[in-house]
Amino acid sequence: TGFIGGEVGDITFGVANAGDLGTDGIVFENKNLYLDWHPRRYTFKLRGGLYPVESDPVGLILSNDVAGLHGEVELLGTQTSLYADFIKAVENSRLDLDGDGLIDNDYNDRDIFILGARSSIVDPLALEMFLIADIDNTQDTPVANTEQDTYWAGLFARTSIASIKVSTLVVAAYGKRTVTGQAGIHIRGWAVDSRLSYDLPFVSIEAIFGWASGRDPNSTTTDEDFPTITPFYGASGIIYANFGGFNLTGSDLAGTAHTTLKLRTTPWEDFTVEAQAMWAWFTEDRDVAGNGNVNKFNDDARGLGFESDLNLAWKVTEGFKAFARTSIFFPDEGHLVEFDTRRHGALAQVIAGAQLSF
Repeated sequence: TGFIGGEVGDITFGVANAGDLGTDGIVFENKNLYLDWHPRRYTFKLRGGLYPVESDPVGLILSNDVAGLHGEVELLGTQTSLYADFIKAVENSRLDLDGDGLIDNDYNDRDIFILGARSSIVDPLALEMFLIADIDNTQDTPVANTEQDTYWAGLFARTSIASIKVSTLVVAAYGKRTVTGQAGIHIRGWAVDSRLSYDLPFVSIEAIFGWASGRDPNSTTTDEDFPTITPFYGASGIIYANFGGFNLTGSDLAGTAHTTLKLRTTPWEDFTVEAQAMWAWFTEDRDVAGNGNVNKFNDDARGLGFESDLNLAWKVTEGFKAFARTSIFFPDEGHLVEFDTRRHGALAQVIAGAQLSF
């Protein structure tokens, strides 16, 4: 089977003929264009082309449209499946790195590999293990860049007992990178996402704790900020934006942490209400003196702030949905220090829209 998905409009990211993650044009973008091969007599399936992928269950490391190959096979009788992805990312925004007046052709060329296994052989426990490698093919680049050889290993576990559901994702990362004037900086980082939900007759309650290591300003040989490729950690409306609008962290958990409480109810059929409260903070001190900030000079701070959300979704009819999303964010000292601002007021947004499927 084949699938094609496009996007038309003023797309401001990417360059002509770009092949980087998520960028396939300027005005018309091929969001998805892939073929699926799934022989009925066998338990494997293959996919090739431009397709969406999440490298881990909550989008911590990579959640984007990619150009690559995906394969998956089910091991019959074991309730276990194996999967693999090979992704090629080539950025065409060439630079003259050596100053000879000629555009260099080896700026950003990366191979991304994902290997994983899912198993539910022990009921009611479901497990997923994965390995990810982001290989930089331009390690001779002697300037500051985000390219690196980075490796992740993760374990995800989920179980349920009656109306209680529990899940935990733990990921470790290691690698090296090149920065201006210094090669081979070691990378190491940790991240965790734990969720507990409980279903009552009229409302479901979910508690979330997320944490990822941050930069240690005192270290010159090791970068402890949790590395990512292109994450989409959408856990809220503003701090970790899950639907456009403001986005304080770029939907990246690295260097931050949060505790979140969600209440979700369906007062009548096809109408859903979700209320959410989140408190977030930086996992390392923000040293104002080191950053040159002036408003809170010589005063370290970690608090990012508090956010409250109210989301409404209504399935008007088959294929047509309407929604409204409201968020308000109250910044704490850490946010004010990081962005060097005197603004203490709240940040609010309202997003309303509709979706038509045909």
